[in-house]
Amino acid sequence: MNNTLLTGHNHLEVADIFQCYGNEYRSSNKMTKRQHAVMTAITNCRTDWFGYREDKCDDCGHVERNFNSCRDRHCPKCQGISQKKWITARLDDILPVPYYHIIFTLPHQIHPILRYNKKTIYNLLFSSASQTLLAFGRDPKWLGGEIGFYGVLHTWGQTLWLHPHLHFLVPGGALSDDGQWIEAPHRGRFLF
Repeated sequence: MNNTLLTGHNHLEVADIFQCYGNEYRSSNKMTKRQHAVMTAITNCRTDWFGYREDKCDDCGHVERNFNSCRDRHCPKCQGISQKKWITARLDDILPVPYYHIIFTLPHQIHPILRYNKKTIYNLLFSSASQTLLAFGRDPKWLGGEIGFYGVLHTWGQTLWLHPHLHFLVPGGALSDDGQWIEAPHRGRFLF
């Protein structure tokens, strides 16, 4: 694929971008073996690289070739179905209250340390973000109760550059010590 094929495309996929610019990017940037493997997997997902199976109609003999997926957790094609299933399952857990989307971003000055201490740094990020949310929730100025939340780590930004950050979904209220619901005082505007 050459660069001219990208112009005018309405439905570009990450694989298309990797096919056009992957070799150039690899030659001018330092990448780990794992990053190379992920890039290769995404580039070749649902192509003959991973093989295929053929389905044949018993009546007319028509044969369809279906290419195998890479099954890499970073692949947008492979994780689309898993993501939809996960979201559907989470809908059963949602309370009938407003929710707030809160993001915690790791300062870029800490990025060099990530190469050597990913697990430790990400654990610290989750821990400090969680403690911050709980402290704000318990503070009578804001809610004065116990809040719930769940968070997801994103390691890349929209431009596919390293940008570690956490997305939290937080219900718009808290439970008091006696189990009563405390609604957020600034409902609809902000949580904290």
